[in-house]
Amino acid sequence: MKLKTKLSLFYFLYLGGAGIYYTFLSVFFKQELLMNEAQIGLFWTFAPILALISTPITGALADIYKNTKLIISLLTITAALLMASVNMLSGVAVIAALVAFEFCRAPIMPLTDSLIIGLTKQHNFRYSPVRTMGSLGWIVASVVFGLFINDSVGIIFLFAGITMMAAFLILQTVPNSSTDRPQTNYREDLKDLLRRKDYIIVLLILSATYALSNTINTYNGLRIVELGGTLQQVSLTTLAVAFFEIFILSQNEKLLNKFGFTNLFLFGAIVFFLRWVLNLYVVSVWGYVFVTSLHGIAFAVIFPTALNYIAKYLNEDISATAIALINTTYLITFSGLSSVIGFIYNKYSFDTVMYLYIGIGLLSFVFVYLFNRFKEDDDGIIEPLFKTERLIIRSFNKNDIDQFMIYRNNLEWMKYQGFKGRTKQEYTEALDIPFNIEEHSQIAIILKSTKKVIGDLYVKKTDNEVHIGYTINPKYKQLGYTYEATSGLIKFIQKNYPLVNIVSGVDKDNIPSINLLEKLGFFKTGEEDGEYYYKLKGTTEK
Repeated sequence: MKLKTKLSLFYFLYLGGAGIYYTFLSVFFKQELLMNEAQIGLFWTFAPILALISTPITGALADIYKNTKLIISLLTITAALLMASVNMLSGVAVIAALVAFEFCRAPIMPLTDSLIIGLTKQHNFRYSPVRTMGSLGWIVASVVFGLFINDSVGIIFLFAGITMMAAFLILQTVPNSSTDRPQTNYREDLKDLLRRKDYIIVLLILSATYALSNTINTYNGLRIVELGGTLQQVSLTTLAVAFFEIFILSQNEKLLNKFGFTNLFLFGAIVFFLRWVLNLYVVSVWGYVFVTSLHGIAFAVIFPTALNYIAKYLNEDISATAIALINTTYLITFSGLSSVIGFIYNKYSFDTVMYLYIGIGLLSFVFVYLFNRFKEDDDGIIEPLFKTERLIIRSFNKNDIDQFMIYRNNLEWMKYQGFKGRTKQEYTEALDIPFNIEEHSQIAIILKSTKKVIGDLYVKKTDNEVHIGYTINPKYKQLGYTYEATSGLIKFIQKNYPLVNIVSGVDKDNIPSINLLEKLGFFKTGEEDGEYYYKLKGTTEK
């Protein structure tokens, strides 16, 4: 079985179990445990509090010990066993088991997302189609279960436990993406993460949209029954949500490259807001099902966009923690709102809850505006040409130009270079183009820890030769970055153009550059007009 298939099957089974559980849990509380809306809200307030502890701790452990898969496995099998045991319990023990389940469940998805995003990069396949299978699993499990359910909904726990156990078994055949990652200063990286305004604003956007919507989703079953619906119609709500979710998830990267991060965040916020407004006018079961389906559209736009932003701009060595903090923020919002919503729903009405949501939803537009001010980039995902231990090498975009100009227009530092002293427009026209080795390309050296441009490489192929060049911001000189980037470029050329000579030219007075070329394995082949010509050892004239 291919790796992509295994990962898809894990998502299908795990989220299938979660779909059975969450779709009918509020109905179970109401019918089996005789809880009212306020009491249900209290459960959703206190259960995530323990999860607020488990999520950041497990994310940190995954980053520190580089074994995300092991931690996911332990959490998944424990969650599955707790689910399967609920039917053997009664009274307070049921609530205790469900709270323990939430403790284990909360970190599973952020850790899995981190693991699988890493594997998609290593094995060259896309995240969204794999994640889409999770939504499909949620649909199939909840709808099929709903069609055959009888008046007793307590059996949901047994079926959820079985599917999660199957997911655990599939996970054991999947490799761990973190074993070859270099050791990092985790505390410093975490401080850098929390100082990033763009990341904090992404957390706020998710809180005012996705987390807000999921809080009311826990009451979907109650609302449908309140409107005169059946348990089968409760399951069809899941179908309506996931139908749109699956389609849009599969298209997320295309939408991102076309519209950019800000526009997708804005679209998702608008759709969520539309859901709150339309709910004020819904008086039928099918009307409520239709309006609830907007959650699937908005979630499939906003959540993957947030993950893609993290994957592109945040240090990959703390990606598990960055994603875990998204879940932590979600839990804080969910926990804080649940008891309030349960109280308002029980004492006043569903419409009163929607008025509160409209007010909070308006904040999401403010957060999107702030994101647009502080974001790194809004030009979609630029795939790296290659990566090294500390660096990412990719094409330039227009948002890199200011950083590029800092050193390129330092005329004293650039005295041996020709491409210097130009305007921002001239640099943009020359650099903001796709990589094309045949036409010549200037490509950016990006420091992983800051995602900033610290230098650039030049590469041009002519017949049987590839000419290379390199420049570093003086702030980063003598730290090994130029050697690391150029070594990576040589490996990239040798892999993709194995039958070419790799050559370079250097001013005869540029001693540091001459020393670098010789350290890389180049030897001098000639001299002309004050410039030495070098060729990489091991290549021959073709």
